[in-house]
Amino acid sequence: MAKLLSSDDPKNVKADKIKTRIESELKQVRYDDPLLFEEFSTKIKKTLAEYDETRDADKYFTAMETMADDFRNGRLTKDYPSSIANDSDTKAFYGAIINILRSKTELNLSDTLENVIANHSRKITQVVADRAKRDWKHNEVVHKQIHRALDDCLFEMFDEIEYEINNSNIDTLDLIIDEIMKVAVARY
Repeated sequence: MAKLLSSDDPKNVKADKIKTRIESELKQVRYDDPLLFEEFSTKIKKTLAEYDETRDADKYFTAMETMADDFRNGRLTKDYPSSIANDSDTKAFYGAIINILRSKTELNLSDTLENVIANHSRKITQVVADRAKRDWKHNEVVHKQIHRALDDCLFEMFDEIEYEINNSNIDTLDLIIDEIMKVAVARY
């Protein structure tokens, strides 16, 4: 990073270099840490929108430098629930679920609900771990087994958080399962 910024480029060019570097690293961690990916992708979009509006290169550069430091140190605005803080697989599944619930539902995700989701994320980790076997990533039979087990886990979770799944929002369930499968394929 220091090499990128050592040139005599204007600050907006240096900020663009930082943005490009963060984006390339974000693509690598998308399914390893979905919350990190979502948060920093949103921050980048917001920072770019502000820069496009104000054209203040100093502010843009400062914001991107701060973002790079936060990214390098893994600082998020919201921490994972303590029950899963040391389990990277569970955190990945939790992040996938939370991101979709935040974007597709009107749920108020309190700490209590997040802890319930964290507990079910641990069950999802076990479901995937129990069914993942050699060459499972391209095995449709295993995929269907995992899908059925995920359906059960997620319906149980939705019952516990009192979120009703019906015909108007069944796509939320499908999106969560698809995202969990992407995380599973990337991690196992």
